[in-house]
Amino acid sequence: MAESSKNIRYTDVAEELRLEIISGKFQPGDKFYSRSQIAARCGISEPTAVRVQNILAKYGYIRKVVGGGCYVNFVATPLAAALEMQQSEKISRIVEFRFGPGAKYEFPKRFYRELDSILEKNPFPYTLKIYTPAEVSNNTLSACGVEPGTGYLVVSQGALTMLYCGHILFNPTVHSVLVDSVVPGSDCVITDSFDGMEKIVDYVFSKGCGRFIFAKNFVKSLGDFYNEERAYGAVYHCRRRGKECIVVDSGSFGDLLKLIRSSKEKTAVIFPQDTEAVRLQQILEPNELKRLVITGFDDYVEFKKPSGSLTTITIDHRKIMETAVSLLREGSARRKRIVRVPGKLIVRN
Repeated sequence: MAESSKNIRYTDVAEELRLEIISGKFQPGDKFYSRSQIAARCGISEPTAVRVQNILAKYGYIRKVVGGGCYVNFVATPLAAALEMQQSEKISRIVEFRFGPGAKYEFPKRFYRELDSILEKNPFPYTLKIYTPAEVSNNTLSACGVEPGTGYLVVSQGALTMLYCGHILFNPTVHSVLVDSVVPGSDCVITDSFDGMEKIVDYVFSKGCGRFIFAKNFVKSLGDFYNEERAYGAVYHCRRRGKECIVVDSGSFGDLLKLIRSSKEKTAVIFPQDTEAVRLQQILEPNELKRLVITGFDDYVEFKKPSGSLTTITIDHRKIMETAVSLLREGSARRKRIVRVPGKLIVRN
């Protein structure tokens, strides 16, 4: 890799090495690259190489042995290989699935509205199926039976989505795209968190902040992927400007408030999603808010009224759905991939 380490994301390096693993280059149990080998090979620092190893271990491609290095844990079975390639015929219709407690909230509805508009202008058979926990029964899986010639669009609403859509997302004979989340072996379309955090950091710098805090793990429903990626983006872009970003990863407002109140310097408090950013606004006293710049991410409609002053990143729902439909309609025998769609900075304070 020719790029300097400053321009390389650890997630990109992890993806490159993941593809190398699934290609069959390694056998299960083979010794994997050490952190120094990854650093030298990919032009990154050793701490970043450790993060690469961690993400590969997290998703089961390697296992880490304390004091013994890393070993390949991936078995390149025909199924695993097939999951990396689209093997189905071209689709003739689209079925969208939504599962989870938030399946009927405004956030996923915005995806639906954009998809409906896209398909209205370019007519294509389409069915929407929504299931909340109260509606999920023993018959749900049979209701989601895989049908030939169908492309499945899965809008993620947490672990329940993965549980009930696993037979679709991990089926090598089916076209499927997961929206707003990532699982190995599936096409995924997500918001570009790295780009979004660059916009957030540039904004808080423009507001004269001299101290920077990222509130990690405060939004449990966000999942590890977005928490990690957005934390990394905030830290990286602060360092790019010569500043350190303090990451509070306990998920405790007590810890966060203690850190905020430990200095009178103008401080940016960056959240990976709007919900808990709004909560912090409500907790703090007016005089404390004056020296803080609090930002969110995802632009949740549900929180616009109480958070009228919250600067955030709004997701480009239309571009995401256009990309998802494009992936579904592409021909067979295409390698699965993750597509990141940039969001837009919405300044409200």
